[in-house]
Amino acid sequence: MLTQNGSVRVAGTARRKLDFLLAVYNRPRYLHDILKTGLALDIPGANFVVFDDASTLAEDIPGLGMLDTEAVCGSFNDKRVIYVRNPTNIGVTKSLERYYREVCDAEYTSLLNPKDEFIDGAPIVRALAKLDADPTISLVVYPLRQIDRVETDKPLLFKYDRMTGREFVARHVQDEMLQHCSGYGIMRVDAARKVGIPRNMDLRALGLEDASGIDHDMLFTIATTGDVEFESEPVLRRSIVDGYTERFPLTFAYTQYQYARRLMSELEPRGFVSAETRRRYIGFWHLIIARGLVVAYQPVHGSEQERGVSRIRPHLPMPILLYLPAECLRFRVLPRAEAVQVYFRGAKLVLSDWWKKITGRPHIA
Repeated sequence: MLTQNGSVRVAGTARRKLDFLLAVYNRPRYLHDILKTGLALDIPGANFVVFDDASTLAEDIPGLGMLDTEAVCGSFNDKRVIYVRNPTNIGVTKSLERYYREVCDAEYTSLLNPKDEFIDGAPIVRALAKLDADPTISLVVYPLRQIDRVETDKPLLFKYDRMTGREFVARHVQDEMLQHCSGYGIMRVDAARKVGIPRNMDLRALGLEDASGIDHDMLFTIATTGDVEFESEPVLRRSIVDGYTERFPLTFAYTQYQYARRLMSELEPRGFVSAETRRRYIGFWHLIIARGLVVAYQPVHGSEQERGVSRIRPHLPMPILLYLPAECLRFRVLPRAEAVQVYFRGAKLVLSDWWKKITGRPHIA
């Protein structure tokens, strides 16, 4: 394990090939599992850069005992694991900023979630070969398998030929599988530096979570620099059970939307996305916000930790029931029928809760 605590870049005698990036806070057991499965694949040139976001907890790792995040990294005794500790808890996006500013010495990077599990290294090897062979390719995207509350090995698969960046963004907003796979792929570092990603909106300062949305922002922004290639076999198995999306559905959707609206506002005037793509993408996130609003007042799984709109209220420019119609007008989006139906369901719940509040009865927000 290489340890990095200062601001001097980690660099060897030659540039590293591929860095997998993991921004982690506690949950060392998940980290151990993904490092174990990733290292076991022995992917040529692959390293694992772990940003410990000021973790404080240790967990029992089978066969190893109680380990914290740093000890998990050290337990492998492997130079392919690069450990970087943040002095304070700064969040995912600022950890990524720190990586590209201080640590990055690789040709390619790929984002990971500590809850992921590696299942196949061959698509990564093929993706690296494509990037090495053609500098006009900026990104190679691969599918996933997923654990959710319905299935333990749900395929999120797609099969596409090479596209221009513009074609990729248009396809992404239509293809549910691509949307779910979001930022999973391998990016060319030179292209990332060219467009200055990650482009932090600093939403965390307002109580939001900046990990939501930064993946799509990086994906779409790097697509403006070159072509996009694909692999059709999954590299990872991802678990979304009791994840951030499930625990804070409204905050997740609202934060993602802030990045989505910035992307469309920037890319459409440049001719990179069409009006149809803008309407489809913005409308999609309006629907997801409406769904999150309903769940914030009417939990589904019992694991949700978000009640009402209190977490997004500091950022909202107006009450939530006015915000969505105003955004439809702003982006000239005719809401789909499902979005209207879900919105009115959420409105009924919000107004009912408001009435309980003014009449002195137990309420949510």
